[in-house]
Amino acid sequence: MRFVSPKRLMQTTLATLLAGTCLWAEAQSYAYVTNQGSNTVSVIDTLSDKVVKTLPVGKAPVGVVISPSRARAYISNVESHSVSVIDTQALQVLGEIPAGESPVGLAMSPDETVLYVADWFDDKVLAIEVDHPDTIRSVSVGRAPAGMVASPDGKYLYIANRDSNDIAIVDTAKMAIASRIPVGTHPFGLALSADGNHLYSVNVYANTVSAIDLTKGRVSATIPVGDHPYCATVSPDGHRVYISNTQGDSVSVIDTANDRVIATVPVDTVPEGITYNQDNHRIYVASWGDDTVSVIDAASNKKLESIPTGKQSRAFGQFIAPAPH
Repeated sequence: MRFVSPKRLMQTTLATLLAGTCLWAEAQSYAYVTNQGSNTVSVIDTLSDKVVKTLPVGKAPVGVVISPSRARAYISNVESHSVSVIDTQALQVLGEIPAGESPVGLAMSPDETVLYVADWFDDKVLAIEVDHPDTIRSVSVGRAPAGMVASPDGKYLYIANRDSNDIAIVDTAKMAIASRIPVGTHPFGLALSADGNHLYSVNVYANTVSAIDLTKGRVSATIPVGDHPYCATVSPDGHRVYISNTQGDSVSVIDTANDRVIATVPVDTVPEGITYNQDNHRIYVASWGDDTVSVIDAASNKKLESIPTGKQSRAFGQFIAPAPH
């Protein structure tokens, strides 16, 4: 069943879709991998590294964000102009939320009450109240907004504007631009350290990563990586940043102590979405070209295996969630 229209139906059902709660197993997690070419999400059990379910979602799914306490995964569907809502406890799709013209990047407020949606074509970000989904605020941010991440205190939202070559910092209370930080050409993916002090912007056309010191509000280092980098993830201790290189078919491993690449890991072709799984200290990388997810061991920086998924896997966002319990 889909919950798209009319407005009355949306008002009475979306709060239920967005607001579920559950208890979680502590040492197991699932990966939710969007497959843009097959309009599905592959659910991977990271204990076995096997796909345990394939869920149909909207058309051309790209982005992913997880709400652990509410047992929800949200999936942006670019061509359906919507966000699919997945119950991560029952492993089923509950419905869809209308979400602008072209939803791509997704982010969740730390208290999991607000879903942020980057509208690629309309150059704005939507803020959807989880408990009142008919209430939507928006802010114009820059050209072609893509990756997003919220500060740990929820006061700010960081947005990569691909065609403006900057990071917009939005005051979430006012839904207004607080400042901008210029970065390299075509920033797309973003990753934030756990302490909220360091932001990493992946600059696709510059083949670099901008390391941003948020305490000073400026770029502190520009780090060369592989060919056409796309997405990033930070280790829980903040010591490593992992970058997918779409045309290098590799992952660059950055040592944050000296802001340099210390390893380059070959992976499957056209790697895009990338996430660090702290349960097993492995990095999961979605491969658009091979319809797989590559699994990297964080200790050795070696690829362990490939997991077959759906067509054109993207998984744009941090796509690991606690497993059903």
